[in-house]
Amino acid sequence: MKVVSVINYKGGVGKTTVTANLAVDIAAKGRRVLMIDVDPQTNLTFSFIKSVDWEKQYANDKTLKDFFRPILIESDKKISLESLIIPHTVNGINVDIISSHLDLINVDTELAANLAGGNERQLASNYLKVHSYLRREIKGLKEKYDLILIDCAPNFNIVTKNALTASHHYLTPSKMDFLSTFGVTQLARHVRLFIETYNRHVKTIEDSTITAIGPEMLGVVATMVDLHEGTLIAAHQEYWTALKSARYEMFDSWIRDNPTRYAAAPSSNIPVILHKGSDSTTLGIVNELEALGEEFMRKVGI
Repeated sequence: MKVVSVINYKGGVGKTTVTANLAVDIAAKGRRVLMIDVDPQTNLTFSFIKSVDWEKQYANDKTLKDFFRPILIESDKKISLESLIIPHTVNGINVDIISSHLDLINVDTELAANLAGGNERQLASNYLKVHSYLRREIKGLKEKYDLILIDCAPNFNIVTKNALTASHHYLTPSKMDFLSTFGVTQLARHVRLFIETYNRHVKTIEDSTITAIGPEMLGVVATMVDLHEGTLIAAHQEYWTALKSARYEMFDSWIRDNPTRYAAAPSSNIPVILHKGSDSTTLGIVNELEALGEEFMRKVGI
């Protein structure tokens, strides 16, 4: 089983679009796929489940907020991650999901309060406990899934760090502009520092169940790009090349800018890759998404 977090500091770069379309494409190829929505905005959840149905069936006791509740109230009664899985089928394709919740932003604040410690050893123990909560439970799903995709919030909070701690890789969708590509550099640096801090704490405690982490950047996916004659326009190619020159792994596949198709997809609860059509624009978008899926599977090894 491979676990991949999809993350970028900057919002509005197509992070959820990448997660949703990769998930159904890879599931359609026969892999067992689980999506975990750790973003309080809950966009991935609502891309597959109508908000009114979510409110009636899942909001009260079947979201990621419930998973974190025991650690917040210091209860020994844990809620298993598996119990929160929502089996889901879209156009005949099985792709499961663990829902986020709008209140998850408050969970992060409360988790931060659990980091305090009376001495260095206790501080390290609390740090590892808080940041590895998700990792411990995800390990229990290794016989159930081939791939877990975690859609992260556009920040580097404790819940996002929980996702990274549980991951083998992280994938970074990014627009090809100055602020977005600058954010890639900042993200990579902060991930590296987080790994160093986490692993330093691991060395100070005596707990064989907590081991070192090392999530690697799987690559950067260019999103919302404009094309000319089937390739990136010069302005976008410039930023793609700059990231490549800075030794970031760049996906050869991309996601073009098309608000008409991508903005409408969540309301139908069907990802764009499943919107088959005969017009050249739709065919081009679907082909690009399928190429992204194939490249992703090669890189991650599933």
